[in-house]
Amino acid sequence: MRNGADAVILNAVNRAAVAKQIAEAKQKGVAFVTCCSTEPTGNGILYNTSTSQQNGAIGQDLAAQVIADTKGKADTLYVNISAFEILKNLGTSFQQSYKAYCPACDIASIDIPLTSLGKDAPDRIVSYLRSHPKVNYVVLSVSDALGTGLPAALQAAGLGGKVKIVGQGGGTQIFQYISGGQVQSIVPFDYYAVDYLMLDALARHFAGAPIQQNVAPPRWLMTKSGLPSTSDLFPVVADYRNQFLKLWGKS
Repeated sequence: MRNGADAVILNAVNRAAVAKQIAEAKQKGVAFVTCCSTEPTGNGILYNTSTSQQNGAIGQDLAAQVIADTKGKADTLYVNISAFEILKNLGTSFQQSYKAYCPACDIASIDIPLTSLGKDAPDRIVSYLRSHPKVNYVVLSVSDALGTGLPAALQAAGLGGKVKIVGQGGGTQIFQYISGGQVQSIVPFDYYAVDYLMLDALARHFAGAPIQQNVAPPRWLMTKSGLPSTSDLFPVVADYRNQFLKLWGKS
């Protein structure tokens, strides 16, 4: 803002952490947009996408996948990171949808602390599975953070062919797992659409047009057969850029 910026994009805004900067931006007429935040819009925050409420639909997708794949014979472990408040609605939606689709199917959940990420998260999951041998599905609230190393840990525990994995989000390691059949499916995070939705909000703001709030990024329940790449992030909608340019009259 000191250098004369007209807008600020800051992902996963925590209002308390940057309240002074948001107030200064509001005072100077600098547009402030975000994604993946639990903060409501207004009072200095112009726009937010990939919200907790929007992400709840991902839980429905994952629940439908598990119940359909098991033909209504699922016994599922949901793995959460409660320190990430943005994930709360995803977990609630998954469990409600799961029980709506299959009231007789068993489900349990465990919470992984931040200190375990990148360390012993797979061991914690495997430890639960060893003591609950009927579980046949693991659902990861964040595939990247929780899934790295998990297929190898399952294999070492003799569970590689018994327990399937699905989750939300994904990076190159998870894509490789999907390609190798070690992860069944994911709903990938669409970085491209999220960025352009924030840019769209700014374009509308500068043009004096109404901002389209509550527009969720596109969702895709992706399996091995649809995987575009194992080494690069990819957009869910291949020609997303041209679609936005057309919307803006710039194609």
